[in-house]
Amino acid sequence: MTFLSKFLHLGVINFLITLFINVSYGQDTTIQILLDKPDVIKMSYWKNYSTLSDENLLKLKTGNSTNHVYFTYNINESYEKKELKDYKNYVDYIINELKTSTVDMFILDENFLFSDVAPIESSYVEDTFQLRQFHQYYLDMTDYIKKEELSFHDPKILEKGYLDGHLYGLPYEVDYDLFYYTDSNNNNNNNNNNNLQNSILEQKNWKDLLSMKNGGKNPLGLGLGNDEELLKLFTEYMSNNYDILDNPEEKFEMFYNDKSSDLFNDFRNFVKQSTTMNIKDFMSLGQEDAYNSFINGEIDLFKGKASHYDPIVQNNQNKPIKLSLPPKSLTVKSRKFLVINGNSKINRQQLIDTALKLTSKEMQLFRAENFGTIPTFDITQKGKEQIISNYCNEKSDLCGFLERMKSIDLKEFFNGHYNSPFMEVRLLLPQNLKQFLMKTNEPKRIATIFDNIKNLIIEQWNHRNVSKLSIYLPMVIFTLFSVAVMAMVYKNRNHPYLKPFSPNLCLLIILGFILRIISPQFLIRNDSIRNCQIYRIYDTIQTDLAVFPMFAITYRIFTIYTGKTRFNFSKVLNNKNLFKCIIIAIGFMICLSIFISLVFKSYIVSAGNIETYRHPICKFVGGFDYSIFERWINRFVFFGMVIMIIKTYRISKHYGQFSFVFILILNFLIEHTEDLLLSIIPSNGFFIYYSLVFIVSMIMYVVCIYLLVGNKLIYIMRHPAYEESNNSENYTIDYLSTTDMSRFLPMQKDNNSKNKTSVVVSKYETEP
Repeated sequence: MTFLSKFLHLGVINFLITLFINVSYGQDTTIQILLDKPDVIKMSYWKNYSTLSDENLLKLKTGNSTNHVYFTYNINESYEKKELKDYKNYVDYIINELKTSTVDMFILDENFLFSDVAPIESSYVEDTFQLRQFHQYYLDMTDYIKKEELSFHDPKILEKGYLDGHLYGLPYEVDYDLFYYTDSNNNNNNNNNNNLQNSILEQKNWKDLLSMKNGGKNPLGLGLGNDEELLKLFTEYMSNNYDILDNPEEKFEMFYNDKSSDLFNDFRNFVKQSTTMNIKDFMSLGQEDAYNSFINGEIDLFKGKASHYDPIVQNNQNKPIKLSLPPKSLTVKSRKFLVINGNSKINRQQLIDTALKLTSKEMQLFRAENFGTIPTFDITQKGKEQIISNYCNEKSDLCGFLERMKSIDLKEFFNGHYNSPFMEVRLLLPQNLKQFLMKTNEPKRIATIFDNIKNLIIEQWNHRNVSKLSIYLPMVIFTLFSVAVMAMVYKNRNHPYLKPFSPNLCLLIILGFILRIISPQFLIRNDSIRNCQIYRIYDTIQTDLAVFPMFAITYRIFTIYTGKTRFNFSKVLNNKNLFKCIIIAIGFMICLSIFISLVFKSYIVSAGNIETYRHPICKFVGGFDYSIFERWINRFVFFGMVIMIIKTYRISKHYGQFSFVFILILNFLIEHTEDLLLSIIPSNGFFIYYSLVFIVSMIMYVVCIYLLVGNKLIYIMRHPAYEESNNSENYTIDYLSTTDMSRFLPMQKDNNSKNKTSVVVSKYETEP
């Protein structure tokens, strides 16, 4: 019976496991896929897109699972995206869907995929969408898919789906710009027309296209009301006319140097000559408007996409439609990727299998044949890959364009070492270009935006020399002045009027303020994680050099006048031991700062945006500022010092110890106000305000030094009668080793002295 019981028990377990596997992997599953809203030209294909894709996917079925796919799009999405809010709404919708499990997969454009990623991130993007690193919601497919399985893709396209060595996007389709026109040779009524087919192929630049203007027609149908079309035209025109792709890093400077106004005015003149319409009306037309004008014979050339080829030809069979690449075969090449939602509730292996099938050679050829999409094939493999060969045979024109084109990568066009994220460029640049083309913006305004795209504020073209002078010159002056004050304090360190305030400790405090004065050179270079970590440690040192010595001075005077250390702690409170305590305390804070910097990840984000300025700021990942632990320690030290000063109110007031409180309050106000002001600088005259923030901060730190020792040094200089006694052996004391606490007590004037010269005596010695 025992054996039979165990046998039945194992049988039940095996049955349950088998049932679980069948339920998990064998049941029908519908995968929801979100893609961009089709434009009006391709909308006719949308009716059958989801159904036919699902049917063809089932033909590629492997294993027991049956995965259905259902494609959908946001019906409220504006395809043209003529205004800033249109693109914001588009991004917001995708982010909201990524945060839920409603949509399992996304077909995302490359311009969205990793568009918020850059060495220096954007506070504008982060604040607009309340999110950074969109890809945190993408499923990392690196461990699920071998790179060899994706070898049929164009390697340059495949590379775009990786970020930091992790695979997030599978190549789904590509697209590029083409010109569509009618073959005038077959139209006997237009004998005056040029042979556009030959003319376009012979054109060397965009301006030559304007010479083909036919009568009262608009020569070009551009659809510049669409923000993305405007951005693509700008990059294609500039790449063609100014050969910027030969050396993009260096030649990008042409957009903000002394000759940039001529360049932008040239582009504006080209756009104006592209139409007979009012420029404002022309800039309001989208791609749909341009297409309708082309179909109605109102324009000669329509700038569309390669994916428009099949629907345009099929919908206009009575017209001999021809096509050509833009001048010099330079065209923006866009790419779309399949991304899996990391929040999807569907089994990940099922999602991976479906994603591989949807992006396979077979499915890409199917979509090319049925929906006119452009596959992501590596065309160089057409000799050995039958499916790629079939595509090139069926779509010889489009395949030939893929081989001949000189592709422009829109994101790479704006890329650089300190560039802003492309998402910020996509949001703000098109609207500013439109305003410029309609003459509501000056060329200088556009040049500033391009300058900000590439450079941080300190490296801006118009200010790169002045900026360093305006900040470094005051820095040098105030530093030299502070060093001179240190020298005077050291020289008069044994003076009875200065002695009670521990001159050697005051030197440490002044050194801390000197580090504060020169801190802008580190702050404005806070453009990498390493620099960020170094500055965080530097900030700890400069803060604690001011705070801890003041606390030590206050504590020593407090304990002396409360009588708590007269006999027991006199050795502890001499300068030598206080120095040790201060060094240990600062060392502890430095170790804490190093620990925080190394353990908790940081990132660099720019305050401002490309319309104003970009100033680098260091932040912790996750939004929590871990340096708050350091600040709370400093606050406890500050409050402790305030309590001691209040308890010895009469003595503290008499000897000016309240200046310590004022100094620390002023120091904290400067630190926090500086950070706030740097993030809200007005856009008009921003560089002047930017420099003033640092200069005023330097002045205030000098004021702190004055509050610390200024009055005392002035008194010493005005009373040279003390100089002899100050330098005599009677007052030459080894403060680093003395244990006589009366040596640290201040001297008082003898009011009964008939001599006008003040006589100083030790208070400790006069008291009973």
